Amino acid sequence: MIVITDEMTVEARKRWPDCITFDIVECLDCGFKGLIELGGENCPDCNEDHLQWEDENNQEFTI
Repeated sequence: MIVITDEMTVEARKRWPDCITFDIVECLDCGFKGLIELGGENCPDCNEDHLQWEDENNQEFTI
């Protein structure tokens, strides 16, 4: 289970300033773990679409 840090929320807000709810994901290609815009399909680091929920029971995070 991923722990959402202040650094993760700051980075997510920089990338998607209008979002307040994010998906918590892991990229199966590059290993990115973090927040992406709600409904996003591509990894923000490698731009691949191989994302999965980091935790099936905890899919979203709201700031």
